[in-house]
Amino acid sequence: MRKAVIVLLAAFALTACGSADRPGTGAEVATLQSEAPKGPPSGNVEDQRPLIRSDTSKDEMGRIYQVYNDCLRDHGLPGKDLGRGMWKATVEEESGTHTEVFAACHAKEPESVIDRLKRQNYDEYSDRYHAFVTCIRKAGVDVSANGDGPLIKFNKEGDSFNDRVSAITDDCSKQAEFE
Repeated sequence: MRKAVIVLLAAFALTACGSADRPGTGAEVATLQSEAPKGPPSGNVEDQRPLIRSDTSKDEMGRIYQVYNDCLRDHGLPGKDLGRGMWKATVEEESGTHTEVFAACHAKEPESVIDRLKRQNYDEYSDRYHAFVTCIRKAGVDVSANGDGPLIKFNKEGDSFNDRVSAITDDCSKQAEFE
C-alpha cells in the first residue's frame, strides 16, 4: 500500500513538472476559481431577523428572544432580571423612547412567519388570511377579521378560551398555510 502511494505521488510530480516543457504551456498552477464573497443574503435588515416558525420549540423561541433582550439590555434599555440569566425589557418600542436602542437591535428581533409573509408578499398573505377567517366561520365560530390581521376577534364571549374553538383555529391555520 505504501509503495502504491509513493508511486502515485511520483507520477503526479512528473506529470506536473513535465507540463512546463511543452510548447505553449506556461508554468501555471491549477487553482480553484470562485466568486468573491457576496456578503449577507440580503441587504435588508428585515430579512436577516430570526424567524419564528410553526415548528419552533418553546426552548428555541426562548433562546431567540433572549438574544434580542440581551442586545436591548447591553445597549442600555431599562429592564428587569427574570432570574436564571433571563432579562426582559420594561420599555416598549412603541413608547417612542430609546429609539436608537431598538434600531441597534432590530436585526436580532424575532419575526413570525406570518409577519414576514405579510411584509414580503402582501397579496399572498391577504389571500391566506381571508381563507383562514372564512374557514373558522364555516366551522360555526363567530369571528371578525381584526384589521388586516393576522389576529382575529372572537365575537362570542368565551370562544377564545374554548378547546373546540382552539382546535378549529389550529386546523384552519394549517389549511390556509397560515403558520
